[in-house]
Amino acid sequence: LPRYRAEDDPEWLSWITRRRTEVLQVLRTQREILVHEVANMTAAQLARTAVHPRFGQMTTVQWLEFFLLHEAHHLLAVLQRSREYVDSGA
Repeated sequence: LPRYRAEDDPEWLSWITRRRTEVLQVLRTQREILVHEVANMTAAQLARTAVHPRFGQMTTVQWLEFFLLHEAHHLLAVLQRSREYVDSGA
């Protein structure tokens, strides 16, 4: 699977102009879809693999774990940036 780069995403510009509430709603909806899909996967589907450019071959379960860790990293960055904004008095 190729690495995602916002600079190469033709939809990125439309995302950065959306309201925060709209983005959060889309994220919640997409998360519900993802949870439903994962909950209904068979053992064979969870064992399927794809190659990560840095970490090599990973099962679906490993990809999901990687996704959650990666997402947590982004959420931490959002928390830090929002604190910087509040602390700046803006």
